[in-house]
Amino acid sequence: MSRVIASLLTLLLAGFLAAEGGTATAYRAINSAFADSTEASGQFYQSGAAGRLANDGIYANSTPEGAIAEFQYHNPGVNPTVFEVQYPVSSTLNISPPSGYFNSQLPFTGDANILIAPSLRSPGTFNLLIRQGAVPGARLP
Repeated sequence: MSRVIASLLTLLLAGFLAAEGGTATAYRAINSAFADSTEASGQFYQSGAAGRLANDGIYANSTPEGAIAEFQYHNPGVNPTVFEVQYPVSSTLNISPPSGYFNSQLPFTGDANILIAPSLRSPGTFNLLIRQGAVPGARLP
């Protein structure tokens, strides 16, 4: 099964898994200069920069390729390192089409912990803004 299909199934099943208190996996590309410190600290840096899903969480993508495409759009010429992102399956809100750039929490999201929108840089993948519980997983080769 392709990673895109697997990612979509994970997102679609999130509501069913929430009752189980499960976790899911997404992917985040970061500047390679910060890979060792991310791994050592066990935390992702939250930049607070304006984003299409606001700025109050950790951005990730449903596939490694999508994470790289999003990173390279914002950081041309910088080679990223990709990490798995482990996050709690919890309340989600799908925002489609993605909005403009916001420099604060979106006012209409209520208690949703995860905001999801289709990626503009990597069609067929999804961006996630994970507000609470995003933890670095394995570093991909």
